[in-house]
Amino acid sequence: MRNFKRFAVLAFLLALVIGVNSLLSFALYPYTYSRVDIHHLISEDHDTIFVGSSHGKCGLNPEVFDSVCGTVSTNQCLGGEYPIDAYHIVRLACETGHKPKQVIYELDAGYFVSEPNEGADFAILYQEFPASFTKFHYWMTKILDGDFRNTLFPWYLYRGKIFSVNNTLSQKRSEEYKDFGISSFANPAQIYHSSGFIERLVQPADKSVKDIPVLYTGDNISPESEIYFRRLAQLCEREGIRLIAVTTPVPEVTVQEYSSAYAGANQYFTALSKELGVAYYNCNYIEEFSDLRDLNYFVDYDGHYYGEYADLFTERFAKMLDFDDSVTYN
Repeated sequence: MRNFKRFAVLAFLLALVIGVNSLLSFALYPYTYSRVDIHHLISEDHDTIFVGSSHGKCGLNPEVFDSVCGTVSTNQCLGGEYPIDAYHIVRLACETGHKPKQVIYELDAGYFVSEPNEGADFAILYQEFPASFTKFHYWMTKILDGDFRNTLFPWYLYRGKIFSVNNTLSQKRSEEYKDFGISSFANPAQIYHSSGFIERLVQPADKSVKDIPVLYTGDNISPESEIYFRRLAQLCEREGIRLIAVTTPVPEVTVQEYSSAYAGANQYFTALSKELGVAYYNCNYIEEFSDLRDLNYFVDYDGHYYGEYADLFTERFAKMLDFDDSVTYN
C-alpha cells in the first residue's frame, strides 16, 4: 500500500509538471510563420523546395519562380537555418510523402563558418516538426547538443513575454491560428506570403548601420555545416531529387570591400559543389545579375533584397535554370 501511495504521488507530480509546462508553452510560445511553413511542407506536394537562410527567405519568391517554370514551390528558408536544419527539412518532406523533384539550397557562406546560436531560433523548426523519425533524428543530432530546456520547456526562451500573454492566448484561440492564417505576420517592414516568401518593404532607417558580414577566411569552415551539406547532397541523390545551390547577390560595395573573403568562399564552394555533382550559381560573379547588385535594391549591406528586386532576381534566376539543360526538372 505504501509503495502504491508513493507511485500515486509521483504520478500526480509528473502530471502536474506536464500540465503546467503545456499551459506555459501554449501561453508564451508565439505563433510564428515557421508553423505555417512546415504545415505547407507536410500537407502539400511541391515540385521545388527552397531551403537556406534569410537571404533566400527575402530573395526567392516561389510565386515568381512558378510563373516562369510552371512548378509548385515553397520557400522553407529561415534566418538562422543552418545546413543541419535544411537537411532535416528535406528529409521530413520525403518522410511525410511530399518528396520534391528539386531542392534549391540558398548557400550563404556565413552559415558554414559559424555555429548555431542558442537564441529563440535555435529550436524553432524542431518545435514545428510533427512526431516522426526525422524529428527524433533532429533532436539527437542538433537539439540534444544544446540547452535541454529548449526541448523540454518550449516556453523557456520566451519567458520574457509573460506580460503579453493575453495577446498570445487571444491569437492562439483565433480562427486564423487554427487555419494557419498569415495576416498577423504583416507589419510596416515586411509582408509574409503563404508561399513562405517574405517581402521586405522600404523603411527610413534601412542601411543606417553597416554591419560586418560573417566572412570566410580559408580555415574557419564548420565541420558540421560541411557534413550536413554533403548529407543533403547524398539524400537528394538517394531520393532522385535534383539539388541546386545558389548564392544570392549581395551589394556590389560589400563584395568590393571584402573581395578576398568573397572570392575565397566562391572558390571553396565551387570546388565542393563540383565534387558533389551539385550545380552551383554564385550570382555575385554572374554577369546576368550585375545590374541587380546596387545597394539601393537591398535592405542592408548584408544582402536582403527589397520585395520588388527579389522578384526581378527570382525571375531572372528561374529563366536561367529553365533554359539550362544541366538543371532541367525531372
